[in-house]
Formats: sequence, C-alpha cells, structure tokens
Amino acid sequence: MHEKPCIYCGKVFDPFKGRGDHVLPSGLCGEFAKDIRFRGCCPGCNNAFSEFEQILAQATPLGYLRRYAPIRRRGRPIVLSQRGAKRSKAPQHTARPLGYDQLVKPRNDPRQVEPVNQITIIDEAGKQHSIELHEGMTAKTLSAKIKKLGIRNFRSIYCSVTEQSDNSCRDLLREAFPGMVFEDLPDSEPGESTVKGRIRFEYSTEADRAIAKIAFHYYLIHNQRGFDGSEPEFAAIRQYLWQGGDSTLFFNQAGPSFELPFGEDPSGVVRTPSNWCHVLLAHEVDAQVVVYMRLFAGPEHVGEEYHVTLGSIEGRIVLPSGTWGHIYHYDEERNDNYSGHIQSIKPEQLR
Repeated sequence: MHEKPCIYCGKVFDPFKGRGDHVLPSGLCGEFAKDIRFRGCCPGCNNAFSEFEQILAQATPLGYLRRYAPIRRRGRPIVLSQRGAKRSKAPQHTARPLGYDQLVKPRNDPRQVEPVNQITIIDEAGKQHSIELHEGMTAKTLSAKIKKLGIRNFRSIYCSVTEQSDNSCRDLLREAFPGMVFEDLPDSEPGESTVKGRIRFEYSTEADRAIAKIAFHYYLIHNQRGFDGSEPEFAAIRQYLWQGGDSTLFFNQAGPSFELPFGEDPSGVVRTPSNWCHVLLAHEVDAQVVVYMRLFAGPEHVGEEYHVTLGSIEGRIVLPSGTWGHIYHYDEERNDNYSGHIQSIKPEQLR
C-alpha cells in the first residue's frame, strides 16, 4: 500500500486508487491524451471541489466558451449548453430587435439564436423583466414568477409568441391580467437577421476556487522542486481551495507575465491560435510561485487570462529552468474518448 495524507484535509488515503484529479476539470472537457493526473487529494476533497467546478462550467463566461471549441468524442461533436449550478443561474440570452430586450435561445453555434415565447414587463421605473412562457403554464404559475421578480406596478407588457401559440398565450394573459387590452403589433418578418444581443451571467465567486485549483494542481504535477502541496509555503492557497476566502490574495497580484506562444504580427498585435486550446505557464524562479493561464484561446480570441500566485518560496536554490508551459489542444478529429492532446512548450520571454 502507498497511503499518504490528503494535502487538504489530512485524511490518509491510497493515491493510486481511482483516476486522480484532472488538471482541467471534466466540465471544461478536460480529458486530454497523456494527461498527468494529480494524486495529492483524497476522493472526499476531490468530490467537494467538483461543486465549484460545476459552477465554472455551468454558469460562467468561461464555461460558455465551450460552445465555440470543436469538442469531439469518438468523432462526434458534443453540444454543451449551460444549465446553472449550485445557486448560480444559467446565463440569460437576450436580443433587441424591436427596441426592448427579448429572451432568445442559442443554437449549437451560440452566435445564432432563436426567439422563445415570452412576455416583457416594463415596470414603473422603466426596468425590463422578461419571463419565458411554457406550454401548459397556468396563470397562477405566471403570477408567482412575477411576484418573485418583485414587480408590483408596471407601465406596459409586451408579448412575443409564435403564431401557433398566439391563442393559448392570449388566454393565459387574460386570466393572469383581467381587463388587459391587447394591441397587435406588426409581425416579425420570417427569416434571419443580424441584431444586437447580450448574455447576462450571474454566478457565485466560488467559481474562482476552480480556477485557482487548476493553477495549483498544474504546478504541483510539473514543479522541479519536489513540492507535493503539503508544504507551509502553500498553506494559504490550500485553505482557500478547501474552505474559501478572499480570492484577491491569489489573483492578479504583481509578478511576471508571459509572452503568448503564438507570437505577434508586424504591428504588434498578438496572434491567436488557429485551433482552440488552453495555455498554462508556470514560473518558480523568484520568491513567488506564479501560474499564468489563457483558457479557451482560439480563432480571434486570445483566451480568458488568469494570473494566480500560489505562494512564496523560502529557499534560495536557483533552478536551471524555472519556467515551463503546456498547451492543451482541442483536436477537431479524434476517434477516442479524449478531447485533444498536450504539447510541452518553453516560454522564452518574460515581460
């Protein structure tokens, strides 16, 4: 047996039982060929971490970017919608074709959307509240949704429905709002058009713990000092990951940043990769251990940037190569259960 204590809770466990922890969460499609798993936390802590990884995947802008990456398993594309998780809401998509916001539903390509049956209530302060109308919805259910939104008085209500649902939605509104007078507006022309839109994200800051865990476990797998994460240098980041706390102690602190491996064009604009990927780079030369990440970099998108400080190194040993990096590539064509492959890189410049 090869039992050892978990670096978070201290419980003794066998690190070679189970699959270990992905560097990139499964919720971000983190199954990469020849990936090295982190085996320093027990199954109980690993399962607890999955809760805020769900928030990251199901409710944040980073999770939304999964829709753009050509993620395939056994040659088949995977469509990844967001449903919300752990008191964090699913993103709300709206478009503005008629002067007010309307709910829309994204297709497989999130830049293409289609309308849904809905009412938009303009309250007395001019604020808009949209409610999706579902088949079989009762007036009692609709009234409860309006009450939950805190709407008491309103200026007007707009109703946008398909021709097939027109009569049933009118009946619903007449029952919910007795005495309402309907005014028919011109129908939208059939076909596709380009309109302005936006996505509203509302989620818990627990998602930051998932980002910090990616950085910490990535460093522990590849570091050259033999650290396993239990050292006092990492007490603060362990405490934050295990029990939460102030994320500003770890994110965007002063420290080195890295040149992206894709280069720049003659005008100095950073090039973006031709395929979707994640870039993770680590630096442990100076007093502080820093991991720099660009997650979901891809065509015309440099990726979501994170700069995570993990701790301070007390020793004065200078390593011959204290910076390293990896690119986690999503492959457009795969016939196995992996989303892509990993490429080792050597960051050559620091700014």
